[in-house]
Amino acid sequence: AVVSTQSTGDQGNKAVSRQEYREALRCYEKCITIDSGLVPAHLNSALCHLKLGNHTKAVECSNKVLSIEPDNIKALYRRATANKALTKYMLSAKDLKYIVEKDSGNKAASDLLDQVKQLWEVQLREMVTPASSFPTTPSTTPNKTTTPAAKKGKKVTIVADSDSEEDEEEKLPPPQPAPSKPTTERTKPASKTTTEESKSEENKSEENKNEEGKGAKPWMKKNGGAGSLSGLGDAPTAYSFLQHWSAYKKKKDITQFAKVLESCDPKSFPKLFSSSIDVDMVVAIVDAVDKYFIPGNKHEKAIQVLQAVTKVQRFDVMTMLMSVKDKSTISNVFKRLQGDTATINTIHSRFS
Repeated sequence: AVVSTQSTGDQGNKAVSRQEYREALRCYEKCITIDSGLVPAHLNSALCHLKLGNHTKAVECSNKVLSIEPDNIKALYRRATANKALTKYMLSAKDLKYIVEKDSGNKAASDLLDQVKQLWEVQLREMVTPASSFPTTPSTTPNKTTTPAAKKGKKVTIVADSDSEEDEEEKLPPPQPAPSKPTTERTKPASKTTTEESKSEENKSEENKNEEGKGAKPWMKKNGGAGSLSGLGDAPTAYSFLQHWSAYKKKKDITQFAKVLESCDPKSFPKLFSSSIDVDMVVAIVDAVDKYFIPGNKHEKAIQVLQAVTKVQRFDVMTMLMSVKDKSTISNVFKRLQGDTATINTIHSRFS
């Protein structure tokens, strides 16, 4: 049996060198029939399936090898390659990360890991888009473009039965009727003054809302006086928080973003970040801890925020996508935190 498997295996290897992968597979399958635990036969079968585009089969062959030799680098790499082709980027990244940790000099695995991370981030953003693409608010959608689209049925909304909602959206604000001809000359200045005053009041209102994050935002806590956290506003939503996150990405005002985090109930974080969390957001939250919470001696709140972030559903995915530089920066921030050492270390381990 030994001679038979070796001879047949050699025939398979020669077929691979000729790029005759189907013939090679037949040889390796014969070897497996004789000895089901023959690692090289399963390993080479995985290679042939990859070359033939049979990625699911390649994963199965790699799994057989890993059930016998859990640390087999070639099997891990081939399984990662197959999962990448199957767009199972998390599984692919997990194997590649393990390889790189075991062998930091494995350039092929390192390069493939970078590719998988990029593809994975794109995939995650595409998954987020439907959840965050809420109907555009009337204030940002011109009436003259929205109305024709609604008539032609071209407006896309998340809810299938949203015809009535579209009508309501288009009614807010109501289309301004064409100004009628003034009956007297005195009405013109009055109309102009009223418009200017209205615009002035709107600007003041916006300024008041933006001032130190005190606007009546539904996702922010209302202060009941003297730092009280009683009296919550409306229940926070992923969409409302996403608005503030978008504002931060444009202005890079870490203090304002930190105040939003401070105003939110940490228990609501899993809900707030359920569809919007990404590597940049995790890094920004830690940056807020570094530049706002720690200098303000708000260590307890910082710990609550960081602990809450680790409970978000896709947090572990984000840590896998973080760069070495990001993780090094995060470690330095955790070293500056003051509080229960065991709690801090536990949270830190989740970010590592």
